Amino acid sequence: MSLGGSSGDDAYLEERALLRRIERQSPYEARSYHSDLADAEPLSNAWIEGIEERVAYIYDLENQVLVENAERLAGIYGYTPEEISALPEGWDSLIHSDDLGAVRAESEALMKGETQTVTLQMRVACKDGRWEWIQHDWRALRRNAKGIMTRAIGLVQVITPQALSTQALRNEAALNALCRRLVEEWVDGIFLVDDCWRILFANQGALDVLGYTQAELHSRLISHVLSMELGKKKVPTLPKSFQKVTLRGSHLPKDGSKQKVEIVLRRLPGERVLVTTRDIREQLAAEEFTRRQAAYYRGLFENNPSGVAVFDTTLLITKVNPALRRMLGYTDKQLTQMRIPDLLESQNRPPDEFWKQVLETNAKPRREIEITLKRREGKSLYAHAAVTFLPDTPDESGQGIIIFTDISARRQAEQDLKKQSQLNDTLVRESAAMIGLVDVQGNILKVNPAVEKVSGYSAKELVGKTIWESGLIDTEEIPRAKDRMLKLQEGAPRVNAISRARTKSGDLRIIQVHNTATRNADEQIENYIITAIDITEQQRLQHHLMEAIEQEQARIGHDLHDGVGQLLTGIGALVEMLQIRLEGEERTEASRIHELVRQAIQQVRQLSRNMSPAAIQNRDLAASLHLLADTVCNSFRRECQFYSELEVKVTDPTQSTHLFRIAQEAINNAMRHGNPNNILISLRPEEPGKAVMEIFNDGLGFDCRPGSEGIGLRVMNYRASLIHADFSVNCPPSGGVRVTCKFPLLSGRGSPQTTTKQKQKYKP
Repeated sequence: MSLGGSSGDDAYLEERALLRRIERQSPYEARSYHSDLADAEPLSNAWIEGIEERVAYIYDLENQVLVENAERLAGIYGYTPEEISALPEGWDSLIHSDDLGAVRAESEALMKGETQTVTLQMRVACKDGRWEWIQHDWRALRRNAKGIMTRAIGLVQVITPQALSTQALRNEAALNALCRRLVEEWVDGIFLVDDCWRILFANQGALDVLGYTQAELHSRLISHVLSMELGKKKVPTLPKSFQKVTLRGSHLPKDGSKQKVEIVLRRLPGERVLVTTRDIREQLAAEEFTRRQAAYYRGLFENNPSGVAVFDTTLLITKVNPALRRMLGYTDKQLTQMRIPDLLESQNRPPDEFWKQVLETNAKPRREIEITLKRREGKSLYAHAAVTFLPDTPDESGQGIIIFTDISARRQAEQDLKKQSQLNDTLVRESAAMIGLVDVQGNILKVNPAVEKVSGYSAKELVGKTIWESGLIDTEEIPRAKDRMLKLQEGAPRVNAISRARTKSGDLRIIQVHNTATRNADEQIENYIITAIDITEQQRLQHHLMEAIEQEQARIGHDLHDGVGQLLTGIGALVEMLQIRLEGEERTEASRIHELVRQAIQQVRQLSRNMSPAAIQNRDLAASLHLLADTVCNSFRRECQFYSELEVKVTDPTQSTHLFRIAQEAINNAMRHGNPNNILISLRPEEPGKAVMEIFNDGLGFDCRPGSEGIGLRVMNYRASLIHADFSVNCPPSGGVRVTCKFPLLSGRGSPQTTTKQKQKYKP
């Protein structure tokens, strides 16, 4: 926008004339000059009478430079134009930050043509540090085709004296309003009373709180609405001139309630008293809370079983609790003359750097360390120290709290536990027994060197594998091993068994296994401990011993049959011949002797058959058991039946001998202790490769629980272990005793046979 249709020189002259007119003439003179420009120059109306410092300027926005009066405008603030240009934001750097936002917003509006003129009052920084108030008026002098301002004309007038006088009035009014507001907000009631304590005036706050009107309170005694805590006095004493008296009391509202307040009395000129009240219910609640908290922390300090000391920034002890006195054996006076490091043994004392870090304001507020305290009598005491330091505040200097907890017993327990752990590790490591730790999924967690030595596997090869995949257990033993763990899960404290293991080279080893479980506080199993002893050589020797016993029994049986039996037979024949020759009573006596000899011969033969393995060696197991049943029927006059469902013969001599002896011992035990009427011996297949021998009698039962076995049951159990059989005894609820022996059918032994079945005369 230009001033008209004039050329560039004419425009420049007109701009200069316009500057002079705005800067030097009154608004009336400016408006009367060139009536065609009066509407085009509204800045003439911004001219303020009485202003001494005034500068009009023209600013070229395209080149960002003042084209007129730059020196004069910069000189108002004590600068040169070059100095202002060197500032970070140029002329904007001089404007007060509180005013800069408005200046930029108005400039933007003028730039875009949203307004024609702008008038702002602002503060500008001078080079000497002063702030000048100016009134800045400016408008667009030229615009481009898009309406964007390219040149501006402005008027700057220094109005600091006028602004300060106006601001003073504003400040006084604001201060008065603030005082009234503070009084109203700080106090709840204001009363003006005379020297007889009659109410002359009550503010609205007091009226609202008490529920009275101004007329109802006028001339009433202040005691009607305020109860003052005066101690022994009955009426309050008038304060002296300009004296301030503070006490506590209560509002007495019209509804009869009470509200705790703080009351302030001030003597005013004219024998009047200003009474102000402030609701202190929240303050009293806070004071009560603070009192309780102080009592609580005082109780914690005094009654704490740990030793507590308070220290200052020099680490000097300022206060201790009774527990610390008892712990160290010093008095209060002795302790409060010592520093914290003086309590510590020199060989276990924290470095000085530790205490420096404690006292640093930017350090962690709490630090912990284990130290050794020095008791008065010279003994050492291990303690855990927790140090907290509270830094300086404007009201108080910094202080720290250190809590000593006696851990001597814990340290001793830790040392004992460490020794016990070392002992246990040594026992496990040096033990000849194989020991393994297995988790509940069957994974091997740890093995001792004995496992490595016996099995040939290294611990690295075993740990992490399941016990079933490790190769340690013989394939046929895996179901039994799982069954043992199942019994532990069901609550058995320990499960023992004779099992078969395999070495890394494939050798079979006979082991005696003890399974136990570790449990948590909820009695849930955490791990299994498997202890095993290699009894392969022991089993071999015991097997040889059993064979020797069998051979000795066979020899004794043969001697009884061939020796004693033949002699008794001869005696019987002689007695029979003598009986023929005798008559009368003598013949009767000879007959009785002959009968006794005959019974003795039968018993010797029975003993011979029982002790001699010929009955077993010359027959398979089924035939031997059939003969045993017949012997029971004939010798003991009891019903004894045998039946078999096996279609293969059990002809292995060792296996047959042990099974026969187990059956024989079961029947002998029944006859001695149970007095049965019927006995049933049976053989039947159980599962592929296994069979079961069972002996049932209907005699008296007995305590079948583990641990109550007699020697007979232990012998039977031992014989079963020698042939890798599972042996059990139980007493059914219906009565009687059932002996069960589950044994493997040895492959390649025996030949098919027809099923041997006899009519069962008694069924349990």
